[in-house]
Amino acid sequence: GEAATRQAATEAKKELQLMWGKTYSRPDLYKVLVSAQSFAKTPEEQRLSQVVLSKFRHVGAHLEAKQRHELEALDARCSTLCFNAEQNINEDCSSVLLSAEELEGCAETFVQSLPEENGLKRCSLKAPVLVPILQRCGRSETRKKMMEASQQRCMEVNGPLLEELLT
Repeated sequence: GEAATRQAATEAKKELQLMWGKTYSRPDLYKVLVSAQSFAKTPEEQRLSQVVLSKFRHVGAHLEAKQRHELEALDARCSTLCFNAEQNINEDCSSVLLSAEELEGCAETFVQSLPEENGLKRCSLKAPVLVPILQRCGRSETRKKMMEASQQRCMEVNGPLLEELLT
């Protein structure tokens, strides 16, 4: 279902980023492109050359082997941490219970489409529900409540991941 699709999309994105990361970290390719840079004649070709070479430099293709390997290891760990944090957010099913009055300003059909629980509307923190509330709800307290809940989701599992990223 939906979770399997999200998982497949996350894996595909991860594979593409790894593929491009490996491509841009090749020092042999970098050297060839540096030597071919003088063949760029038009401003567009020169700009393309600059952008492509900057991507190679960004991942360390211009560094000595030892430094490049250290950078690659750090980058791989950062990528893993980011993917894990992103996946935690994608899988999160947190919601906020709001009264119909708190959703004032939102389209009636939208409010009616929300699942009901004990007379309150269950408002998911996923974009299809969150965004209309943030854009259309007339009550600033409701928008603030939804935004805070959205920004604080997955703090328990993602906090240590973010902490490691920053240290």
